Amino acid sequence: MRGVYVNTLAVLLGSVGGLLFIKPLQRYRSVISDSVGVLVLALGIYGIKDMNNASIVLISLLMGGVIGTALDIEGRIGHLTDRLQKRFQGQKLTEGFVSATTLFVVGPMTIIGSINAGLLNDYSVLFLKSVMDGFSAAALTATYGIGVLLSSLSVLIVQGAIALFSAHLAFLKLPMYLNDFSAVGNLMVAMIGIRMLGFKEIKVGNYLPSLLVQIFLTWLTNTLL
Repeated sequence: MRGVYVNTLAVLLGSVGGLLFIKPLQRYRSVISDSVGVLVLALGIYGIKDMNNASIVLISLLMGGVIGTALDIEGRIGHLTDRLQKRFQGQKLTEGFVSATTLFVVGPMTIIGSINAGLLNDYSVLFLKSVMDGFSAAALTATYGIGVLLSSLSVLIVQGAIALFSAHLAFLKLPMYLNDFSAVGNLMVAMIGIRMLGFKEIKVGNYLPSLLVQIFLTWLTNTLL
C-alpha cells in the first residue's frame, strides 16, 4: 500500500500547491485551462492507439453512459459536494472532482501499478504515476479549485482496493482486458479535455459505469468465441 499512499499524498500536495497560487493566477485562468485542456484531449486520443476492439469500446461507452445518466451519477456527486460548493463559492467543485478523479484513476498505470504493488510489492509504476499526478493536480486545481483536492480520496480508495484485491484482479493486466479498458478510460479523459476547452459540457461522471461494462463485454466475448 506504500505506493498508494505516496500517490494520494502527491495529489494532495499538488492540489495544495495549485490552491496557493489560485488568486495570483486568476487573470491567467483561461490560459491555464486551455493549455491543460489541449494536453488532456491529446493524451486521451493518443491513449486509444492500442485498443483491441472498437465495437466493444463504443458499446461500453454507450451502455455505460446510459446507465450513468439513468442513475444520474454526476448529479449525485454534485449533491454530495453541495455543502462544500456553498462554502467555496466560485469554484467548480463537482466538475473538478469528477475531472481529476477520471484523470487519476482510469488509466492503465492505475491498474498495473496497483496490482504490482499488491502482488509483488513493486511500487515503481505508482511512484512514477505519483510524480505525473502531482503536477497534473496543481494545474487542474488552478482551473477548478478545491474539488481536485477531494479527488485524492478517490485515488486512495480505488488504488487501495485494487492493491488489496490484486490476487483476484490480476487478469486485468492481460492485453485483451487492459487495452480496451484503457481505450474507454482515455476516451473519458478526452471528454474532460473537450469540456475544459468549452466545446461541450459533457457529464463525464455519468460514463464511469462504462469501465465495468467493458470488462463484462470483454469477458463475455472471449467466453462465447
